[in-house]
Amino acid sequence: MPHQVPIIDATRCSGCGRCIAACHLNLFAFETQAWRKVSVLHSSERCSACNKCEARCPIGAIRMDARLASPANLQRRITPVTASAYGLGQSIS
Repeated sequence: MPHQVPIIDATRCSGCGRCIAACHLNLFAFETQAWRKVSVLHSSERCSACNKCEARCPIGAIRMDARLASPANLQRRITPVTASAYGLGQSIS
């Protein structure tokens, strides 16, 4: 079974901070987006998938998702930086 990670719907997040308090690994923090504070997840690879954040969210803005945690999907999301973006024409890996 793939490792699950919490996905936060920033449009629904009220910024109450209950997920931040619930996470024993301190993986959540507040971030300002469009003049409002929302919770964001940092270091998703460290998540233990305990589901405490999802359970504590009073409005259902957090859901656990395994698709983003699979190595194939993580690899697709990583775009290598190339020097061609800077006019040099070689890869910077």
